[in-house]
Amino acid sequence: MATPRNILIFHPAGIGDAILAFPAIKALRATCPESWITLVTSRRAWAIVEGCPYVDEILSIGIEEMPIKLFNRISGSDVWRLWRRLRRRPCDLVVDFTRIGSRLGGVKRAIMFAAIGAGHKIGRNTNGRGFYLDDSPDDPPTTAKHEVESCLEIVALAGASS
Repeated sequence: MATPRNILIFHPAGIGDAILAFPAIKALRATCPESWITLVTSRRAWAIVEGCPYVDEILSIGIEEMPIKLFNRISGSDVWRLWRRLRRRPCDLVVDFTRIGSRLGGVKRAIMFAAIGAGHKIGRNTNGRGFYLDDSPDDPPTTAKHEVESCLEIVALAGASS
């Protein structure tokens, strides 16, 4: 894969998961130093990731709105604003660190990534719910693998090494 110009890291998770993704984000930055990296995170993790030196832009979204209210006109306005903003800078690579909790969650992500014109998509194919991904490491529903290791496996698909 050629070095992507614009990378979107989709990780609207809690504070702990955001911290555990830092080594993978750092490895991705080291592999793609000239790429523009945008991180989409949750509002509650914003304060933790705000000072992350490995990303160029941080966008937040209410985590509670993503899985449940994506298509609700009122509470989904946050999601629509995010889509419009992401379409301004088309991404060549999408990195999705978050486990996919349901088939509907996979469908919502597929729609969102298609709507923003996402390029190559890598992430977790949790129980086959990541059907929209181009590449994914094995992600069994129960694993003894540490979260840091799982995130590093995902960015390794883009050529990053720890």
